[in-house]
Amino acid sequence: KRIECFDISNIQGTDNVASMVVFEGAKPKKSDYRMFKIKSVEGTPNDFASMKEAVGRRYARILAESKPFPDLIIIDGGKGQLGAAFEALTELGLTGPGFKTEKFAICGLAKRQEEVYFPGNSTPVFLPRRSEALLLLQHVRDEAHRFAIGAHRQKRAKALVTSPLDAIPGIGPTRKTPRCPAPRGTR
Repeated sequence: KRIECFDISNIQGTDNVASMVVFEGAKPKKSDYRMFKIKSVEGTPNDFASMKEAVGRRYARILAESKPFPDLIIIDGGKGQLGAAFEALTELGLTGPGFKTEKFAICGLAKRQEEVYFPGNSTPVFLPRRSEALLLLQHVRDEAHRFAIGAHRQKRAKALVTSPLDAIPGIGPTRKTPRCPAPRGTR
């Protein structure tokens, strides 16, 4: 079985990224991990719009390339994040009436009480704390969170070492480096 899980990471709406991790046979498949730079949201934190963009981009590509869908999609978050992801899937024509999907199952996993949400149902499902199903969902969600935080830190670090001069054609590293005049009396 293939599981794909999405998470969002940002600081006050800046450097928005979404992560997608993949598990096959309950083990991570790191070669299939993906990071999405969120383009539609900047300046104010909006996890719902970020989640909608990431999920929409991922499954639009799967449709375009005629690749197989996962068996389960996990959204890190509660009803709101799940609703945004489901909206993206609906816009792609992947869901039917009555919140039905034929190609995959989808759920949201909220951190506070480890509630599992399903589309069209506002009442969460509580799995037994020590059940293997909940432990697997938590493991996948935690890996998506770890990957999102790492991608966000990487993007933020890259932004710290860039200069406005990088955008000007013809200015390379030598010209960009500040030069200090020689101290007086050394000539």
